[in-house]
Amino acid sequence: CKLGNFFTVFWLSFLQSLLEPESLRQDWLELALSYDAPQLCDTLTPDGKPRWHSHCFSWGYGRLLSLLIRLPADLSSKQKMAETCRSHGYWIGYLYLCCELQQRTEAFSTICQLDDINLLEDSEGVGPQTLDEWKLLIQLSQQFSSAGESEQDPGVNGSGWSNGSADCDGKISPESLTLMLARTAGPDHAMAILEECGVQLVLSPHSKLVCELLRVTEKRQRWVRVPATELSTQFTFFIDKSKNGPNHHRGLRLMWVFLTHEILFIF
Repeated sequence: CKLGNFFTVFWLSFLQSLLEPESLRQDWLELALSYDAPQLCDTLTPDGKPRWHSHCFSWGYGRLLSLLIRLPADLSSKQKMAETCRSHGYWIGYLYLCCELQQRTEAFSTICQLDDINLLEDSEGVGPQTLDEWKLLIQLSQQFSSAGESEQDPGVNGSGWSNGSADCDGKISPESLTLMLARTAGPDHAMAILEECGVQLVLSPHSKLVCELLRVTEKRQRWVRVPATELSTQFTFFIDKSKNGPNHHRGLRLMWVFLTHEILFIF
């Protein structure tokens, strides 16, 4: 990891010295976005919005693009780079620059249209940091969820992707965001925020069970002093087992047995 960071810093310094003046960096960015790149019709809708999951496309000069957008530059240059990434449908770069420019509303809107919750959960993702951002994200997800469903055509961004990119899992919806918030703030608080947003949501049986498990976890935290990292690791392990696959019910049962055992141990 340290070696990788060293090479990243080295290449950034090398490019910075090579691409002077700053206008030359913009020229390189536009060239890298134009060659061995996805077709615009695959990344942008006719009205210039992000196509569903189009961030999963591979870019021939992706490594160079990643370095170019990280080069130090003044505000106007960064804004121009962000607009260039947006107009070419290079959404990973656009989201990175939105974070640098503190344009978080634009980033959340783009993520909801791309419909991939991993963009919020990854270490380099754009996760909500305040209560207002959670509310905004839930409202945006409700706004774009119906539009996204109509666009999920395998002939566009599914198995028929032109350059063989892999499909992505993890849809963004008010329910998935509620579960994500519930793991951070607790299920009751999450449902209260959902009501404040005016979203009427009926949780699926799986989501209801996850919320119940989270409530039991909260009670366990109040009764037993367990390091937060240990508890989070244990819960994540069982939740991962409860996701897709033939043994998802077994994962939830294991979680329930684990929590029940701990509560019985308390008393």
